[in-house]
Parts: sequence; C-alpha cells; structure tokens
Amino acid sequence: MRYKVLLFITGIVLLSCGKADNRWFPYASINLQIPINDPRIQGIKTPGNGIEIGGGVGGIILYRKLSGNRVVAYDKRSPASLDKGCDVRIQEPSIIAIDPCANVTFSLENDGTVIKGNYARPLQQYSVSEGNGLIMIYN
Repeated sequence: MRYKVLLFITGIVLLSCGKADNRWFPYASINLQIPINDPRIQGIKTPGNGIEIGGGVGGIILYRKLSGNRVVAYDKRSPASLDKGCDVRIQEPSIIAIDPCANVTFSLENDGTVIKGNYARPLQQYSVSEGNGLIMIYN
C-alpha cells in the first residue's frame, strides 16, 4: 500500500513539472477592454503591426500576428533585465522587440521567444480575446 501511495505522489510531482512557471515575473493585474475603433489601437488593424499602450509592469505591446491574424499582448518589461527595470522597444519591422540593456531580441510573431542574445525566457504574455467590438486583455 505504501508503495502505491509513493508511486502516486511521485507521478503527481513529475506531471506538475512540465507546467509553465511565471512566478519569476512581477505580477500586475490586467483587465483592459479597448473598443476596436479606439484611435490608440488603429495600428494593429494590419497583421504584422505592433503598438504600445499603458498597463502591466512596464507597459503592454499589442501585436497582430501575421499567422492567424490574431492579437497577442506582451509586457514591455524585459525578463532579461528585470533587475535593471528595462523595457523592450518595438523595432521595425514590428515583428521584433529589443531589450537595449541586455541586447536581447524577442520575436513578437513567435510568442515572445528569444531570437538573439544570451537569455532563455520569453516575454511575459497576457491573455487576449476579441469580441463584441472589444479587444480584452487580462490575466
């Protein structure tokens, strides 16, 4: 019986290891609703374009993906420079964002993953949904 309990607990621990762990990133409560016709977000009507808005830890990047034509949201605070408080900057073409403090480049098209530089974690991503004439950003 002890063996079965030990095996069960070991299985639970091993299964939980694969889940994403964002506890390393500072928490900011996000619950934004922006009308789709708001002039501040007109820049993301075209796929491949990104804009910056307030919110999050260092600001928020909204980006309309080329693949799938959906909007994603990233925190501008660079995970590579949390200790310095550096924010990424969208670069043209706007499918990338650069951390000027750590010289790390992130892909906005590929879920905020690092494409250049010595760092492993992607940009912090927030949930986004579109409907009823709104873009909703939340966590």
